[in-house]
Amino acid sequence: MTGSMGMLIFAGLGYALEKDEPNTMFYTLPQTLYWAIITMTSVGYGDIYPKTWFGKLVRFSSSSNALEGLG
Repeated sequence: MTGSMGMLIFAGLGYALEKDEPNTMFYTLPQTLYWAIITMTSVGYGDIYPKTWFGKLVRFSSSSNALEGLG
C-alpha cells in the first residue's frame, strides 16, 4: 500500500512539474505513472526522463525512497 501511494505521489509531482515544459516526455498522467513505477522498481529504462531541475529532484527523491524501502 505504501509503495503504490509513493508511486502515485511521485507521478503527480513529476507530471505537475514537467507537463508545461517544451519537448517534455510527460504528456499524460498515466505515462508519468509508468515512469514512476519503472523508476521506483528498477533503475529505469531511460525512455522517459524529466528535463527540468525540479523534475530531476523528484526523480532523485523517488529513487532514494525506493532504495531506502520507503516506497
